[in-house]
Amino acid sequence: MFGCFDVPEVVVAALKPRDDPFVLMRYGHDVLRCAIKELDDALKLENGTDSNTIFHEAWKEFIRFQHIYHAIEEGTNGKAEGFFKMLDRLGDNAATKGGLPDDQTALDGIEHSVGRAQWWRNYRGIRKTFPRFREVNEARYLKVEGIVQPALKKVVAEGTTDMRELAIQSILPTIPRSDLKFFISFGIEMLEKYYPDEPRARKFAHALQVTATSADDWVAKKVILETAFTPKVYLH
Repeated sequence: MFGCFDVPEVVVAALKPRDDPFVLMRYGHDVLRCAIKELDDALKLENGTDSNTIFHEAWKEFIRFQHIYHAIEEGTNGKAEGFFKMLDRLGDNAATKGGLPDDQTALDGIEHSVGRAQWWRNYRGIRKTFPRFREVNEARYLKVEGIVQPALKKVVAEGTTDMRELAIQSILPTIPRSDLKFFISFGIEMLEKYYPDEPRARKFAHALQVTATSADDWVAKKVILETAFTPKVYLH
């Protein structure tokens, strides 16, 4: 699997065109889209008991990944600046000009509405609120992508920034070590399940490799990946 993934020296090698450390950001939205699809499918099950149970478990996973991803975007005090501040610093205040930090308020409101209904097991209320929840989230993802992807491409094109080092310093420290296994495992699970004919899960894994800070760091992440991938994909 992955060829050069077994060579520790790759973590300090020059990036090749296919090595994109910011895939973790780009595909993070796809992981969340997949998680919302899981929630939507749960609500459509005919058996109400199964539907509610599956939604409850899927919601916990969605919220956990969502919170990790928000920290990646917004940064964590004393650890890393996060994606938005990084883009502001290098990309002419692209995130702030686009209103991305402020948009989170609307998203939090609808998320809390679904969360409260889920807490009280008010699944009738969830079914009423969920279409709006799905709509607001997708609009947010599209807006973020429309702003940050061109800005990031411009930073890359300027050729003056080490993108691997930038990801290591500004993005990776926002993920708590206690959440790393979940972040990797859930990301791989969703990308492999919903994009079986595309190499998104592999690219997600490869981004983890190229941003490893040492051979030991890569070995720890590789152990997680070995169990996250299905055997058929991992051994391909």
